[in-house]
Amino acid sequence: MTKAMIAINPSSGHEQASSYADDLKNRVVEWFDDVQVKISQKEGGVPLRR
Repeated sequence: MTKAMIAINPSSGHEQASSYADDLKNRVVEWFDDVQVKISQKEGGVPLRR
């Protein structure tokens, strides 16, 4: 199973990053079995694991 995580910083891109999340997920799901979208809530962002 292949996995992907999309980390969104809502204040980036003139605060339009969140509006692109669904479009990006719909494209990425073609290549990955599991796609998660995480939106950061504070400075320091989304915790990423490798």
